[in-house]
Amino acid sequence: MATSENHKYRLTSLENTGFLGKGTYGTVLLVNAAHSQRPLALKCVSMSKIDQMGHQAHILAERAVMANLDHPFMPKLYGTFRDSLNVYLLTDYFSGGDLLELYMASFPFSAEAVRFFTCSIVCMLDYLHHKQIVYRDLKLENVMLDSHGYLNLVDFGLSKMLEIGERTYTICGTPMYIAPEVVQKTGHGHTADWWTLGVLIYELQMGFTPFSNEGKSDNTRTIFKNIVDPAYHFRFTRSTPPGLRSLVRMLLSHNPLSRIGFQAHAAGHFVRQHEYFAGFDWKGLLERRTPAPVLPSNKRRSNHPHDPFDLKSIPPYTPPVETKGCLCTASSVDVACWHDVFV
Repeated sequence: MATSENHKYRLTSLENTGFLGKGTYGTVLLVNAAHSQRPLALKCVSMSKIDQMGHQAHILAERAVMANLDHPFMPKLYGTFRDSLNVYLLTDYFSGGDLLELYMASFPFSAEAVRFFTCSIVCMLDYLHHKQIVYRDLKLENVMLDSHGYLNLVDFGLSKMLEIGERTYTICGTPMYIAPEVVQKTGHGHTADWWTLGVLIYELQMGFTPFSNEGKSDNTRTIFKNIVDPAYHFRFTRSTPPGLRSLVRMLLSHNPLSRIGFQAHAAGHFVRQHEYFAGFDWKGLLERRTPAPVLPSNKRRSNHPHDPFDLKSIPPYTPPVETKGCLCTASSVDVACWHDVFV
């Protein structure tokens, strides 16, 4: 896969310099590339675990979506590779950690910070929806900060391409964030993303999610019951700005067709017109001229003592090749040979 620098990265030319995280399917490493002036992130996904869990569509969707992203607040995909054990996605590295880490260290946030974070995510969702992509997994852990404090959306494994008006019926996402139409399997589209934004804004402001009985319950059954109950009441503190209260209530409308942001490709426009955003410099944000209100610590990750990856000698080793050909999704490729899409 050619990069914007007109180079091709090779797996064998990458140097593992640190451990960034470990998930259900594999590991994320900090790597250096021979012709790159900055470190990159390498997501190493176990093919056997993907096959065992039947989640081939997730990695295919992630690759297909990321290959089409071109936005200042989203990572670039520089290359994908495979060998006999794993498939790999090489992307931008964001040194500021995720929004959950910042939340744990810095809560409560200032009103300026909450609005800045909200505006950044509105830009992200608006862009994805214009690309006919439903994100479906918005949460603090999936929002990363770069060295200057700007937000970046990551992890597109649950994203789905949907035509305007098309619905999907899979229950997916993080329980405390997902929309009532997802829980009830009545079909959901891009409006489900605006619901999750309402949940995230509320969490940034209040310190807990709106359907968790004021942070007292993490039981999935209880949370789902609250989410689908139109009579459920969530509170705000007296210090909560009126504009934020209004926006959250409009985002958390149980009827997707009355939810702010339901207007398909014009959704972002209507969200940005809300009084909460009055006077905000959207162009300055996208051009990165609006200073971020919180600067991260930008600690470089160190090597992990149990990190098994020597990228030049993973046994049994077969020379990897860069991706080429079509960017298929699970709907157009036999899942029995899903990893061949990475060849």
